[in-house]
Amino acid sequence: MSLVRWPRHVIVLNPTVAVAVSNVRERGLAKGWRQDSLELSEALFESYDFISTGGLDINTKDWLVVRDVRDPGLISGCVAFLQRASFQREDGFE
Repeated sequence: MSLVRWPRHVIVLNPTVAVAVSNVRERGLAKGWRQDSLELSEALFESYDFISTGGLDINTKDWLVVRDVRDPGLISGCVAFLQRASFQREDGFE
């Protein structure tokens, strides 16, 4: 598992998008963002873009500790949303 950092968000990156999405979500909610907030949606888009371009910027001073309390249904919903949105963006919708 790799710990990945970029300017505003920290995620723990492993082979599944689900874990990446859930960690961005967990960090956003910890900042007080609502689940339907624009900031959380932007963080998800930013995360997807960052992961898909293979960018890595390791910073050991700002690691996110993952707790295994994620709800599988919620993760699936986040992943489905992220995949749908990324397909729309590829088709020219932003």
